[in-house]
Amino acid sequence: MKERDSYIDFCRGIAVLDVLGAHTAFWVLFWETPNFAKSAFLFFEVPMFFFLSGWAMSLGRHDFKRALNGVKRFWLQWIYFVVVTAALCAISMHTSHPIEGVSGLSDLISNIFFDVSFPGLPVIGVSLWWILSFFVLIPLFSLILMPAQDKKYKAAVEVGLLIATVVMFFVMSLTGAKLPRGIFTNDWLVDLNIMSGQEFDATLPLLGTLWLLGVNKKRIKPDKLWKFLVPEAVIILLYVVSDRLYGISVTDVQSAKFPPVAPYLFASLIFVLPVLYFEGKIKKTGKLLPHIGKNAPFYFFAQGVTSSLCNRIK
Repeated sequence: MKERDSYIDFCRGIAVLDVLGAHTAFWVLFWETPNFAKSAFLFFEVPMFFFLSGWAMSLGRHDFKRALNGVKRFWLQWIYFVVVTAALCAISMHTSHPIEGVSGLSDLISNIFFDVSFPGLPVIGVSLWWILSFFVLIPLFSLILMPAQDKKYKAAVEVGLLIATVVMFFVMSLTGAKLPRGIFTNDWLVDLNIMSGQEFDATLPLLGTLWLLGVNKKRIKPDKLWKFLVPEAVIILLYVVSDRLYGISVTDVQSAKFPPVAPYLFASLIFVLPVLYFEGKIKKTGKLLPHIGKNAPFYFFAQGVTSSLCNRIK
């Protein structure tokens, strides 16, 4: 088995801390945090996780089974987190500081299927706005890319799928179109309280674009300073211009995020090139950040708890 890439884990660790910082700024210190600082956190968060996930996938063969195993591993970690958190909330109800958790077995099962409802820990639920994309895109794209393994047209398929996903994002974001949930046989996801509230909107192609950029990582080579600075300046310019077109302040990334429009895509791309450029240049990653990155799901879930508790205390 290939050894884990410590640099990817290092970047994942930064992304986890970035999410913690963002939720602290928005949920705990909202009035104390200036808008530019809130937006600064949003440049390096969930979309970066998808880029790093695609990058990690590119290090091996595109394998549908491998993708499913990754999704399964993540889901098992979520189930463990939900059960432990529900148990701790239940215990807290017998103390002087009760925290409302799940209401019963059926609610626990719904939470396991990402219909999240921890009333006393609200940040857990809002942190998972991307979860539908994770469970749909990675297996789907892996299935599409797998037949091209070891073929001459592998590059054409990977780049072509990326272009198609970018086009789909702009079409859906400009028109506000959503894929019908009825595509899943009479909305059975909703009927069974699975991922309730999740929408098939432009979020899917947005995060899909970042994942596919990671898959195409070897074709993006900012190995020289000018190859990094020139396209980086173009991305920043596109972010500023698209903000103007949408009437959004450059210090208000949040307004472009739900549902996502062009400025959020460009904001999400701003740190992609720096992450690639500094690969190999950062010789010492330490142990803490790679450890956090290696165990990113648990730290990500935990920040929902800590942000909720800090908000409650404040």
